Amino acid sequence: MRKRETKIAKLRALIKEGQDDIDMGRLLSFNSADELTAFILQEAAATDN
Repeated sequence: MRKRETKIAKLRALIKEGQDDIDMGRLLSFNSADELTAFILQEAAATDN
């Protein structure tokens, strides 16, 4: 039970972090799935270096 509560607490913290980012205007918008996919691949390539 404790393990589950820990996971839930971590998830809630991540949700709050995301909501805080949205509230502060720190977000990205994409016009299509292809645009999002291209961004993800670009970010992945950048982190490989």
